This record gives sequence, C-alpha cells and structure tokens, in this order.
Amino acid sequence: MKAFFYILTMVLFLSCIETPKESSCIFKLPQKAVYAKAIKYRGGKFKMLFAFDSLSFDTSKDYFEFMTGGYLQVIVDTVNIYINSQITILEMGKKEFTIDIVSDSIFSNTYFQENKWKIPYTFISIDTKLFDVIVNGETVKAGDIYGGW
Repeated sequence: MKAFFYILTMVLFLSCIETPKESSCIFKLPQKAVYAKAIKYRGGKFKMLFAFDSLSFDTSKDYFEFMTGGYLQVIVDTVNIYINSQITILEMGKKEFTIDIVSDSIFSNTYFQENKWKIPYTFISIDTKLFDVIVNGETVKAGDIYGGW
C-alpha cells in the first residue's frame, strides 16, 4: 500500500513540473533595421515573426506559421519577405512587411547568383527539426538532436 501511495505521489509531483511550450531565437538582420524571431512550439508548429524593433514582437502582426519538419528558406530586404515555396504556410499576417511565397525556381534565379544570395538581400535558413538558424551563412542558433528543447 505504501508503494502505491509513493507512486501516486510521484506521478502527481511530476505532472506539476512545467515543461517549456516553446523555444525561440531573436536576431537582428545584418545591415537592416529589421528583427526576426523564430519560435518552435511543442506539437509541431513553427512561427517566424518580423518587426522593426526587438521589443514589439508581442504585438507583431507580421508573421507566418507552418509545421516543423522541413527546411525554411527566406529572403528579406527592407520590407519585403520572400519564402521559398518548399514549405506549406498554415497562417500568415501582414501589416508592415510584404510577405510573398515564391516558387523554388524564382527563389533560386531571382535572389541567388552562383549559389550565393545577392546583395542587398538577407538569406535566412532554418532546419526546423534541429532548430538551426543560419543568417547569411553565419550560425545564429546552433540546433541539437533534441530540436532546441
């Protein structure tokens, strides 16, 4: 009987421990007055937010949301955001930025030259499984086998 109460107590105690519901990364885009926030949620959702200052993400209306499991490729200039069509967007909000989904061929031919992004664009690449965030070839957040948790 003591073992039963001990196990019941442990189950109740462990169920009260809160696990993080999201993992996030905020970064400033090089040579731009633009900030981005990548958020990975438990349950398989991923969200990218964009703002002109790092304090306004709570009220940011410029975002797109998609399922984790793939590679996100985004090109950003001052107010235009271009998403490679290899992912399926679940939800999108536009207020201060223009957000467009472009085909893989347009993405590669318009914003890249000899496998390098064209200046003045900023190239964001995210492995949504590991939560690796790379901006213009520089690692902003190194992911891990646990996907950022």
